[in-house]
Amino acid sequence: SKLIFRKYLAVERPEGNKIINVESDCEPCLYGWQALDPNVRSITITEGEIDAMTLHQYGVPALSIPMGVNNSKWLELDYDRLAIYDEIFLCMDNDEPGKKAALAFAERLGIHRCRIVELPCKDANECLQTDINKEAIQVAFRNAKSFDPAELKRASLFVDEVISEFYPSSEADTGLMPPWQKAQDKIRFRTDELSIWTGTNGHGKSQFLGHLILDSMKQGAKVCIASLELKPKRLLMRLTRQAGALANPSIEYIRAIHDWYGDKLWLFNLTGTAKAKRLLEVFKYARQRYGVTVFAIDSLLKLDIAEDDYKAQKTFINELCDFKNEHNCHVHLITHPRKGADEQIAPGKLDIKGSGAISDLADNCFTVWRNKKKEEIKNLQANGASLDQQQLTVLEAPDCIWICDKQRNGDFEGKIRLSFDPQSFQYLNHATQKPIPYVNYSNFNNNNLTRENL
Repeated sequence: SKLIFRKYLAVERPEGNKIINVESDCEPCLYGWQALDPNVRSITITEGEIDAMTLHQYGVPALSIPMGVNNSKWLELDYDRLAIYDEIFLCMDNDEPGKKAALAFAERLGIHRCRIVELPCKDANECLQTDINKEAIQVAFRNAKSFDPAELKRASLFVDEVISEFYPSSEADTGLMPPWQKAQDKIRFRTDELSIWTGTNGHGKSQFLGHLILDSMKQGAKVCIASLELKPKRLLMRLTRQAGALANPSIEYIRAIHDWYGDKLWLFNLTGTAKAKRLLEVFKYARQRYGVTVFAIDSLLKLDIAEDDYKAQKTFINELCDFKNEHNCHVHLITHPRKGADEQIAPGKLDIKGSGAISDLADNCFTVWRNKKKEEIKNLQANGASLDQQQLTVLEAPDCIWICDKQRNGDFEGKIRLSFDPQSFQYLNHATQKPIPYVNYSNFNNNNLTRENL
């Protein structure tokens, strides 16, 4: 054997301070190598020599750093000797300097093989002095924490969530339903999702989304709308028309509808070009303070991102995805399609103007298409024109087609045919269905309203 390190600790401690002397030209190695079984492959490193000796009494093979947590010279010299150990327990003092040092040591020794031990007392010696038994020490070592990144999780931790996906309970969040019964078993708007909406100009994608948002509020959602293309009074006029199922609701009814909005509906009050960063800051505030769970942006074109800046578009969509994931909410984003040759042909996710990342990163992609040909023919018919057979055939087609060509967390992709009521701006299951009010109000007169559920 060879003596490589000699350290003296004075018995007296003036004012509680240790007096330590180390002989010059010594190698500041870990203390306790001579006491280790050469066959062990799991080792503990403590903050003091007495703690190392104490752990040996508990049956735990241990070494001690030689000169306190602020001196890591030992790491350079003992690095190769520690290479044979598959698992290293770091048992520093249970205080802030000890925890900080443990992390620093682990980063150099290899985080994958290091674990932090939290003893019942400040250190091992104090545990022995307070009669902490061997079983309690063993429990502390079994519960030692690894340095796994926060993002790295065992798959088995998610078993309950997976079971709830297969067999959702009645209380489970299965997402908001669309207003139309024929779509409710096909499409849901779940938390942690981004929905992209597109459609030819004038085909009512914003109006359609407004109807869907009203129904989300009816189901208990709180909504924030960033309508960058319409002033608040124009946006709310259209929503109120849809909510009341009337083209011209009375003043009293308008007030009743706005009372119903209450804390359910919030607006990002800016018309024109908005800074994407500021928009997300306001959305975050609305989510955290007021519990808003549904956000709508109308539209991507009105943000401070150039149409041909695909990199900036991808960055923003990534930020939206991070936002909805972090804050457990649903985001609707209206986009515009590239100009098509014929507006009778509905655009799809591949026709969205801008970066391909817009549809690639989205959870859902929807298109709203209105039958403009049918609307023209109905106007001719209303003005007394006689229709030929071809025109009469067009009148049998649906007023609107809602297209889902991507639904990451659902099984349905396809078309849903709906009718449109031009007086209330509501979309309906079929042509004979009447629009319904979202707000019950007894002091208005309209014999055409029905309580039939959408």
